Order: sequence, then structure tokens, then C-alpha cells
Amino acid sequence: MLELGKQVAKEHEAIASYLYTIPGLKIVLIGDSFFSVSYAAKVLHFKETSEAVSYFQKNSVTSCQILLKGSRMMQLEKLLPYF
Repeated sequence: MLELGKQVAKEHEAIASYLYTIPGLKIVLIGDSFFSVSYAAKVLHFKETSEAVSYFQKNSVTSCQILLKGSRMMQLEKLLPYF
């Protein structure tokens, strides 16, 4: 996503808006590009992957389906040990 240039903000907004419409979904957003997105109680937002790692070290995830999607630059694979 970070490779999209001028379209980054628009595409991040579109993804977050779509996810927010799905009932019962817990949303975790990581990265500066999501700071322009309007948030609600069911959204966790972290500026960097390392912040998300710290959160998931303390908050276990069980009985969930998880979709990780991000730019290679975000190094989201660092989250895998916590799922």
C-alpha cells in the first residue's frame, strides 16, 4: 500500500471504511497512513508494528481468524508469534 504514492491516504480510508461495516470484526490498524481515518471503539490503532507487538505480547489472541495485510515495509510478520 505504501507504494501507491498519492493514492495512499484514499486507499487506506477505503479499506478502513469497508472493514468498519463488518459486524463483530475487531480491527487493528498499523501505520501513519491510517491516522486520517475516523475511529470508533472497535478499532485499535498503532503507529508502528513494534507498538502492536507490545500490545499483543500483553493481550493474547485466541479463537480468531486473522487477516494481515500491509506493505512489506511494515514488517507485519513480527506479529505472527502472537497469534
